[in-house]
Amino acid sequence: MPFYGIKMYFISPVHIGKHGIGMEGSDIVIHSDTLYSIIFEMRVKMYGIAEQLPIKLTSAFPFVRDIYYLPKPCLKPPGFDKEEIRAEYAKTVKSTSFVSLDIFDKWIKGEEIDYKTLMKIGSLLSDNIKVDVRPRIAVDRLSSNTALYFGGGTIFKKGEAGLYFLIECGKDEYRMLKEIFTLLQEEGIGGEKSSGYGRFETEFVENFKLPTVDDGNKYITLSLYCPINKEEISGIALSYQLVKRTGWSICEGKHVLQKRLLTFAEGSVFGRQVVGKIANVSPDREGHPIYKYGKAFLVKAR
Repeated sequence: MPFYGIKMYFISPVHIGKHGIGMEGSDIVIHSDTLYSIIFEMRVKMYGIAEQLPIKLTSAFPFVRDIYYLPKPCLKPPGFDKEEIRAEYAKTVKSTSFVSLDIFDKWIKGEEIDYKTLMKIGSLLSDNIKVDVRPRIAVDRLSSNTALYFGGGTIFKKGEAGLYFLIECGKDEYRMLKEIFTLLQEEGIGGEKSSGYGRFETEFVENFKLPTVDDGNKYITLSLYCPINKEEISGIALSYQLVKRTGWSICEGKHVLQKRLLTFAEGSVFGRQVVGKIANVSPDREGHPIYKYGKAFLVKAR
């Protein structure tokens, strides 16, 4: 099934917060819950609509030129039943977070992988995406006192690398997303926008095809996934990682801390199709609801 895609070519550093790390850290992925919140808040700002969005989306993953990356599946690496392959490439696989579309395709089908190519693909990613830490000065607006801090920013090679995500939605919603990202690219995305961070140029892609296995009996999520309830996930979480998610939102002109949410990470594997939910993480106060996206964006695997 083809999907809509949005590619972001960053023309300035972007600060992507990482849980448990201060301003000096910056991620190379924008998780699906953050993307959803950005889109939601922009829709409120532009159209005055504070309702759940009728879309499904992945997290935003890196790309370099025509190579698109996806999270490493939480499946046994193909060929690792052979001792010599496992001994030679175990460290490489363990240190790998992202794989290219073609390697992902072979991985979910259980087909043989060229692990030397996997290493080259990983090097290409690190050569074109860097995390830079710089000293910054914070100025108190009332007292004019200053304080030194260190801020991290992810730098994508201009015109070569960036982030992309996929959307499943109707034509009207896609038209709205194009309008939102046309404005958002000027305002910026992520932290430190007042310092010029997060600016990007947008490319819109239609008919983006994801690898899948038609007769597969496993499901891999490409978004953060929050189960509807315990019953939905009972006995079917085959291989996974968990991620604690929280964050800040602006509600009625004030910064408010969202309620914490536990989710399954991208690349997690399940024994049957799951749905997930969009959770209301608003603090116990008045104001418009704050939604944390937790719907699974699935591909089938063996």
